[in-house]
Amino acid sequence: MYRYLLLLLCWLAQVQASPSLLQDAEWRAMRDPASYLAQLNAVSGQDMELFHARSLAKAAQGDYRSAQLDNARARTLAAAHQESTRLRDFELQQVALSLDTSAPDQALTLLARLKPALQDNPAQLAQWHALNGLAHYRTDQLQLAVAELRSAFLLKRQLNQQSKLAQLQCVQLLITLGDLYADIGLHQQAEDHYLDALQRNLRLDEPSSQALIKTGMARLYLDMGRPARARQLLDSQLANPALSPGRRATMLGYLAQALNAEGNGSAALRTLDQAEALYRQLGYPSPRHLLTTRAQALSGQGEQGQALALLGHAQTLDLAGQRLRADLLARQGNYPAAYRALQEHQADYRRRFNRTLSEHTAAFQAQMDLARSEGDNHRLVLENEQRRQQLVHQQRTRNYQLILVMLLLSALLLLGITTYRLHRSSRRLYRLATFDQLTGLANRHALLERIQRIWSRPGPLSLIIIDIDHFKQINDQHGHSAGDAAIARLGRLLGEWAPDRELIGRWGGEEFLVAIPLPATDCWHLAEALRKRVATEQQAGQAAMTISLGIASRESEAEALIPLIHRADMAMYQAKRQGRNQTVMAAAPRILAIRSLA
Repeated sequence: MYRYLLLLLCWLAQVQASPSLLQDAEWRAMRDPASYLAQLNAVSGQDMELFHARSLAKAAQGDYRSAQLDNARARTLAAAHQESTRLRDFELQQVALSLDTSAPDQALTLLARLKPALQDNPAQLAQWHALNGLAHYRTDQLQLAVAELRSAFLLKRQLNQQSKLAQLQCVQLLITLGDLYADIGLHQQAEDHYLDALQRNLRLDEPSSQALIKTGMARLYLDMGRPARARQLLDSQLANPALSPGRRATMLGYLAQALNAEGNGSAALRTLDQAEALYRQLGYPSPRHLLTTRAQALSGQGEQGQALALLGHAQTLDLAGQRLRADLLARQGNYPAAYRALQEHQADYRRRFNRTLSEHTAAFQAQMDLARSEGDNHRLVLENEQRRQQLVHQQRTRNYQLILVMLLLSALLLLGITTYRLHRSSRRLYRLATFDQLTGLANRHALLERIQRIWSRPGPLSLIIIDIDHFKQINDQHGHSAGDAAIARLGRLLGEWAPDRELIGRWGGEEFLVAIPLPATDCWHLAEALRKRVATEQQAGQAAMTISLGIASRESEAEALIPLIHRADMAMYQAKRQGRNQTVMAAAPRILAIRSLA
């Protein structure tokens, strides 16, 4: 009897302890995954939260395959119990595991299917943007990745969550943004994001994220040509015995690069052996950059042939590997193969036309010099050995000259093509820097320059700031595509309405700025006509829309542009406060009013 009572008490204690064990699972899994997993394995039963917690702990340890199995069990139980909210959470974790196992295309497919179901849950939507940004990052779509990660960071800040988990997620976003900026080459911005993440992480005292931050900073310092600083960071982290095998393998790879940069090729090779052994232990292929690092170390040790053979057997090479392979071929005198390697490098690195052009020009010059030298040497040999072969020698010389001319023409053709592409890219960049892509109107920077050009002209000048009323409600109720359609529609109406299309621009978000060389009273009538047209002209399938307008007129030639914009902006906000869908004229500047009273 007492034995059964004791078993009942133990069962009740386990039931009461399980919920507390499963609370803050994400935070516990990040803090101490091994200990947390041991506690979870001691609990028996088929519970979706238990499987979810186990999946998190295993993923934190780098055991992604087992983590995916537990995640699948959690999703199955959540679907069976019709726990739709938790099912979405588990599906988002499934996406994260797909990214951890280097399957970004699968992650993008899952994210596209998940998005419609997350619109009513801001926390899940923020997580969706973060994972979508990371997936685009893994597929080298860096601009989309930056936009998505910034959206996720802003959403998480708007949620105003003070939990440690929310703060940790913000740290992880800052780390990813730092990685992105490092890939783009914006080193200062990358370092700022890393330092911000490190400062936040120190308050959380979370060692796993600290290792991520310092790994990113080490890679950044390698790109900046500061291998000693990178090695200092890596050595401090590698001394930690609790470092996970996956993170240790990554750090060892970067340490090998730092040793290469310092000229210590033998130590770099030993470090690479350790990193590749850890990758084999984890069951994952070694990253491509390790192959390049090994080839660089071998080349630094004088083993150029072995380095070239190593690069030649690789199916794919990173940019540094392609560049190293071309250099080694050129050193061996195999210029045609070196030229082909340079062409492959150019295809993968089109954004740097000037650098690619200089490399190709150098390759052509080397080929021409070699051909000229061979022709001269061959002619001297023929003249010394046998005079009667002079005719044959002259014919060969003419052939070499023809080859040189053809190579020169090819170089000029390549120069012309590259120059044309560069000019086309410059025009595209000018359009991106001058015009708003959604409305086709001038952007803020271009509009300010245009207004500054006419600012010194005599005569009246008025500014109108226009803002769409309840724009957030349009986005929330009809979707962001409806918000974009509303902005585009207002931009079209402004282009049809304004006297001078060159003086219209998108000021920011849903705001527009218009400059009109007319007194404020005349502008008020024009603004009212626009406001009524926007309110009455509703198109089928589009959300209803009204606008609020603020007008400010230049009162004296001494008034500056920025204060005038500020007065128009204040007038627009006054229209908002007075009920929206109206036009308000700004009062004269205070200093002018005082002078008129005097």
